[in-house]
Amino acid sequence: MSHAASSVSAAKSALGGDVNLREDLDALRSDLHTLKNDLRTLVGDSAQVGRHAASQAREKAKEAFAAAKVKGREATEALEEKIEENPFLSVGIAFGVGLAIGALISRR
Repeated sequence: MSHAASSVSAAKSALGGDVNLREDLDALRSDLHTLKNDLRTLVGDSAQVGRHAASQAREKAKEAFAAAKVKGREATEALEEKIEENPFLSVGIAFGVGLAIGALISRR
């Protein structure tokens, strides 16, 4: 027996022979297949979680916008009431604000 043949024979016996090597390769293939499926599931679950979070954020933004719209409408109505109650005072305040802005602009 040559030196190369004895090395191959020694390697086979050290690894447990062709049968153990084939079983190990089959187990490795099975593990890789399982890992691939697990990763696919993980990516799908992550995307679903992201879509859910985006949906919740969109709903919160809609609610905040609606609340701001209501507050703005209430403030506008309150201002209109004050103007209707005291129209001359409102005109006087608007005139004074106009004078102040004009004075600031003319200084430049």
